[in-house]
Amino acid sequence: QALLTNTAAQNAAEQFNAKSENQLQEFYTELDSQIQQSNANRVAATEQFNVDQANANSRYVQGLNDQRQQYAVSN
Repeated sequence: QALLTNTAAQNAAEQFNAKSENQLQEFYTELDSQIQQSNANRVAATEQFNVDQANANSRYVQGLNDQRQQYAVSN
C-alpha cells in the first residue's frame, strides 16, 4: 500500500516497541491484510448499493408504465 511508507514504518516500530524486524513485518502484513479486506468490503457494498438502486429504478419505471396503461384503458 502506498500509505505504508518507510517513515510510517519507522514511526510504527517506535510506537509499539517492535522487538525485531520480523515483528514489524508481521505487523505490516496484518495491516495490509486488513486494508485489503476493508477495500474489498467497500467495493462489495458499493456494488450491492448500485444493484439495489437499479432494481428500485426498474420497479419505479414499471409502476409508471402500469399506471399509464391503466389510465389509457380507462379513458
